[in-house]
Amino acid sequence: MPSSVWKGVISFGLVSIPIRMYAAARAKRANLHQIHKVCNTRIKQPLFCPHCDRIVDRSEIVKG
Repeated sequence: MPSSVWKGVISFGLVSIPIRMYAAARAKRANLHQIHKVCNTRIKQPLFCPHCDRIVDRSEIVKG
């Protein structure tokens, strides 16, 4: 079990709750795909939507 970075207690009147804080488990980022906002199909470079069969403008791209 990993060791805690900080230990403390929160008190509410007669009730005390022990608290432990741990370091983050992973530093890895989640990679998101670029998706066409209209049909939710993944965009390929150059910004082409195979579902709509056309070049897509950057304003029509969302992450997902």
